[in-house]
Amino acid sequence: MNKKSKLPLYLIHGRLGAGKTSIISNLAKTERFKHAFVIENEFAHESIDGPILGSHFGQNNIFEISGGCICCSSGAELLDVLQKIADKNTGEPMPVIVETTGVASSAQLLKQLLLSDIFHKDYYLAKNVLVLDALEANPSTLDGWRLDVQLADLVVINKKDLVSASKIADFEKSLRKIRTDIKYSVVADGAVDAALISDHIPSSAEQFLVEHIGDIADALAVDHSASVEYRILSARQPIAKDAFRENLQELQANNTAPFRVKGYFKSPDGEIWHIEGTPNHIAFESVQGNHPLKIVAIGKELPDNLFSFFAK
Repeated sequence: MNKKSKLPLYLIHGRLGAGKTSIISNLAKTERFKHAFVIENEFAHESIDGPILGSHFGQNNIFEISGGCICCSSGAELLDVLQKIADKNTGEPMPVIVETTGVASSAQLLKQLLLSDIFHKDYYLAKNVLVLDALEANPSTLDGWRLDVQLADLVVINKKDLVSASKIADFEKSLRKIRTDIKYSVVADGAVDAALISDHIPSSAEQFLVEHIGDIADALAVDHSASVEYRILSARQPIAKDAFRENLQELQANNTAPFRVKGYFKSPDGEIWHIEGTPNHIAFESVQGNHPLKIVAIGKELPDNLFSFFAK
């Protein structure tokens, strides 16, 4: 199999709630990506975003791996999925998008891919995209993400509409301190220009990882998800949207809020709401159709009664 017939793999990663799913959903509107295969990795053992992505790409093009990070495990599940997709390759290579969990390490995942025969035989890394949450992240601590930035072919600074122009400028300065040649895009609602992702410029992530493997060996050995946990609530008990918001804000005020809250619930009037929450932002959207009435929370030291207010 020559390189032209290999499948291009696009890695989309970033912290919890940064906007990875929004970016992928926007890519589905483009000619290049509308028939892409999507591998969605959920840290919790149940997927909330799978149906959303399925509505854009078609359920047959969505492959879900739930219950942990594919970069921390042996990678067997990921390789199995990559083999299934490769078997579908009819000669017109379709894009393959991998959306990692919000606690994943791009370096560990890239190492797994480089060590696998299936990747080398049937795939090539087209783009490694890092998504930054402009609201939740702090430009002054971006150096802590140095390795992710160094490996990224493109950094997407998302949620520009929720922060000041000066904070965006600080992000840009911090990125350039890490890499003077960094390519980045500042967007809202994940609306990145697809041409920046499918520009046919070969990814440099593999080369960087190979050249610096000795320097970053310690980082590759870290179990970054060891202290992260999740809670899943079957949200069949109706609750008013404003009451839900007030309870989450109370958790935030007490510094006990999860890193990430997402899912669907029903209000007393029967309306279905989709919630997306991070420590400093909560968004609700009224939705139509059948959705699983479940809420997923991801964080550290989460109490068992985190969502007890649903029963009040």
